Amino acid sequence: MSELMELVPVGGGAVSAVGVRPHELVQLYLATLRTDSGRRAMESALRELGRWLGVGNPYLVNWPGLGAVGVAALLARIQHHQSWQPANKARHEAALLGIMRAAYRAGVLDADTLQRCQSHPRTKVKRRAGHHATGRQLSHDELNKLARAAATLSPHETVRRRDSAFIALLAGCGLRREECLTLQTPDENGLPAHLVVHG
Repeated sequence: MSELMELVPVGGGAVSAVGVRPHELVQLYLATLRTDSGRRAMESALRELGRWLGVGNPYLVNWPGLGAVGVAALLARIQHHQSWQPANKARHEAALLGIMRAAYRAGVLDADTLQRCQSHPRTKVKRRAGHHATGRQLSHDELNKLARAAATLSPHETVRRRDSAFIALLAGCGLRREECLTLQTPDENGLPAHLVVHG
């Protein structure tokens, strides 16, 4: 395998002027992920897919060279993997399609091939009963229950006030947990009744 990927025509037959090495493509894809744990999970998924391709190291695989047919074959193998849970299948599918999107953005995969790769059915992951999506907005009833619990659970008045203040800030101001927990007394400006949140 050559160190540079073979360039694929993009956009009306124009060829990308810059070659992209396989390891750079994986790095480009992983850089689009927000968290370290997400990067580790997707790198692990790409490593497993690389093993299936006989390479093992995802940084050495010519991902765009798979084409739509190769991606379809890998997606079928993922979906028919008997010992994997749906979430694990979905993670591997996301990693494969994510690296193909990165190849498209890098100019080494044409739009038609990307569209054909993305057109295959994906694994559906069912949420557990009673499990809510992360980051959802609480209902009015849930906020009331939370406020009542904060106002009554602790025997210490200062703890009850602190917890009630946190709930009011989180629910009323749209602060994130981390922003709320890092607030300091000097951040409060009493007269105009506002908080200064340092990001």
